[in-house]
Amino acid sequence: MVIFLNKAGLNLYFKQYEKIRVEGDLLSGIISAIGSISQAAMGEEVKEIRAVNRTFHIKEANDVIVGVSTVYPLDPSDMQALLHELLRAFLGKYQKVLERWGGNTAEFADADEVIEPVVQKFEKKYDELRKKCAMILTTGKTPEPLIRTIKHFRPEYVCFLSSKDVIKELSEVLTKTGSQQEQYEFNFLQIENINDINHCSKVSEQAFNELFEKGFQARDIYVDITGGTKVMSAGLTIAAVKYYSPIVYVGGELRDEFGRVIGDGKIYPAYNPYEFFAAKQIERGLELFNDYRLKTAKEVFEEAQTNLKEGKEKKLTTILRDLAKAYGLWDRFHYGVAFRILEKALNDLRSFYESRPSNPLKELRDHVNTNLETLSHALGAMKETEELSYPLIVDMFMNALRRAEETNFDDAVTRLHRLLGMLAQYRLQKEYEAETLYADLEKIRQYDEKLAEALNQIRHERKQSIMANGVTPISAESFERLKKLTENLLKEEIPDFEKNMQGLQFPRLREDFKMYLRENE
Repeated sequence: MVIFLNKAGLNLYFKQYEKIRVEGDLLSGIISAIGSISQAAMGEEVKEIRAVNRTFHIKEANDVIVGVSTVYPLDPSDMQALLHELLRAFLGKYQKVLERWGGNTAEFADADEVIEPVVQKFEKKYDELRKKCAMILTTGKTPEPLIRTIKHFRPEYVCFLSSKDVIKELSEVLTKTGSQQEQYEFNFLQIENINDINHCSKVSEQAFNELFEKGFQARDIYVDITGGTKVMSAGLTIAAVKYYSPIVYVGGELRDEFGRVIGDGKIYPAYNPYEFFAAKQIERGLELFNDYRLKTAKEVFEEAQTNLKEGKEKKLTTILRDLAKAYGLWDRFHYGVAFRILEKALNDLRSFYESRPSNPLKELRDHVNTNLETLSHALGAMKETEELSYPLIVDMFMNALRRAEETNFDDAVTRLHRLLGMLAQYRLQKEYEAETLYADLEKIRQYDEKLAEALNQIRHERKQSIMANGVTPISAESFERLKKLTENLLKEEIPDFEKNMQGLQFPRLREDFKMYLRENE
């Protein structure tokens, strides 16, 4: 409900959004009286008036007081924002009316025009935050924390796990959380032996199965382990971890002699399995990216996305997914598609860096930018001449090095063989205007003896491989020898060879994902 009154306690506007009926004039009188007493006795303004089942939140400005009470509690910051926006809307419309007001409340009859949009805005926010969910709670002798958590999550269904001696406390919970007004459905599952963890876990799994049958998903079943014995809480925790359900706990500084929370307490997220698994998935995705298992890295980052809430972690994970996808396509020589995806990922990375600048992000942004510029040059040259280009030849060399890092030496040598063929094609067509296939060693030898000899050595080694005509895999030593042979030739033949190598080197991601999120001081 929302109420506006002036300093004299006269009701200016009053509206209820629930079935319980309250007289607006009576309520405004109570608020005014309590405020006057507090001011006279203690010299303090009243900010809250607490009744048994609800709290009125109060704010004053320009001799107008607004009071708000909600069925379910809002976060303190949201409540203050709601009070502020209500006052601003009301005073914005009626400030001049209030200055000359003679007591006719009909002058505020159209206040719904400014009040309703504010209320609806906050209702929409909380409806989105509190989607369809259920709860499983262990219950003990202290009802207040259970009342607090049920009011916070607004579940459609609650399973209470309880021993037989807490009927009084459960009755209080049901009364104060609106079960009698059909705010939610509920069921009791009795724990016969509160000191048997296996029994407690079994009853907890029964509660989960009951909710699964009603159509709830595990991620939407919130588990509150505050009440009951430690063994009951442990049994419910075991079941929650098994089904990956989020666990919460109501704690507080004020406790009784038995260690139980006094009052409503505060809701703490004790364990969110989806955030936990997302962190592990991101960690795994970073490892896969650096191992050049890029297709799998993309899939792992995608899985992590589904487990993350909207925010900076999800935005950055989306960028990492796109980078993995782009570099994976590049690694398989789909240059055009890779370029387009990488260009988009770089734009997103730039925007993210501007909002949260950090040195690791800057390094990644600059590296991707260099890659994109080098690839753009290679594709531009190829498109212009419809022929090979030096950067693409160097990229085949970099591809061979990546295969060697994976200890895939047969594949690596295959790429060395292919890049020397590419170089022969480029040289003969570009420089000698000769039409020949790179495999024609004798014709290559007429123009470039050194290139033909290198190609011959690699071809001979490759023939011994089980991937060609032989029966044994190529060794690391053989690859290193052929790599040096090829690299020395490329340094002689290709201008700016080392610069091209740097521009075509894939980035290595930081193993600690959080380093990208730490803003520079």
